[in-house]
Amino acid sequence: MPQHGTASQNQPGNQQDEPALTGLERELLGYVERLTQACETSATQCNALEQRSTAMIETRQKALEDGVRLLIASQTSLVAALIDFVEASQDSATVRRHLAVSRQALTSAGQLLNDRPVE
Repeated sequence: MPQHGTASQNQPGNQQDEPALTGLERELLGYVERLTQACETSATQCNALEQRSTAMIETRQKALEDGVRLLIASQTSLVAALIDFVEASQDSATVRRHLAVSRQALTSAGQLLNDRPVE
């Protein structure tokens, strides 16, 4: 039975098993290595940019949500105050209807904002 060679003959980089690279092949291999390194660097930078952008968007979204909540609370207080004011006056049926619609819209907006799942 023929022997297949020793472990030292099958190791990568063994000059007996691999032909020597030509100058052009070495140059091309260098370009491939540089291109691979550039791609890895670019991917790392893209990942970092994505993380920064996502964090910035999440921060702005939270600030916007908080601002809308404050606006809804402010408008709700205003509507309540107007209702109290109108109830004291004699001719207030139309104003009451408008304020009731406004209050319902504010309540619905608040529920939508609070019930929306956070991702």
